[in-house]
Amino acid sequence: MAARKRKRSDDGLDAVYLGDFEGFVARRDALAKQLRADGDGDAADAVKALKKPSRTAWSVNQFAARGAKARDELLKAGAQLREASEGLVSGEADREAMIRARDRERAAVGSALEAITALAGDAGQALNSAASERVRHTLHAVALDEEVRGQFEAARLTADHEASGLGGGGLAAGGPAKRRPQKKGDSKQAERKRRRREQLKTAEADAAKRDRELEAAELELTEAKKAAKRAQGDLKRATAGQQKAKAAAGQASKRVADLRSG
Repeated sequence: MAARKRKRSDDGLDAVYLGDFEGFVARRDALAKQLRADGDGDAADAVKALKKPSRTAWSVNQFAARGAKARDELLKAGAQLREASEGLVSGEADREAMIRARDRERAAVGSALEAITALAGDAGQALNSAASERVRHTLHAVALDEEVRGQFEAARLTADHEASGLGGGGLAAGGPAKRRPQKKGDSKQAERKRRRREQLKTAEADAAKRDRELEAAELELTEAKKAAKRAQGDLKRATAGQQKAKAAAGQASKRVADLRSG
């Protein structure tokens, strides 16, 4: 019985996460209501608390569920890159193996990004250049980060991610760089890089904020359109009723006039 309930809940979550982007909240709330009606209050509370994915995370989830071949290659390439990195650190693998693994992972990310762009376009959720770049970073994180990979495999991503560890290119470029004597100007260059990283982080945070604002505005617009459609229907019905009543009143007045004149 418990297993059946769990499967029904999982199937419901698949429908929530993999349906159209705009309908996420409505599907989530409907599932929570159904679970509560079935007597599973804890599951209902957990579902009700689910956060709506960002537009880019939603796009990656669609790929996770539908991009079988490219999805599997991304996961395999990530596993090879992690293995090569560990081998490089332990001395069991060489730089060439690391480079091959890095190149395979980059190619897999590129193929996955193309598939995601196509899926998003078909769903009317075209990705602009900034969104595509966020998807690329998330795909690198899928390949390299265990927690992100788990969310991806379940098609349950809710936010964009940055690859850590291997993603910056240190190990991916062939192992830890050898220390060299610091030259004059190195500290200025390091400071410029630090400021650049901070600016990028601020810009990415702002982009994520603007995405959330866009999603809220689109939701508000959708609700306003629904309200306008309902109002238009009410207006049409009221107009028809008024015209019918006017015609009836005219006929009644004419009858009165005819009777008086007779």
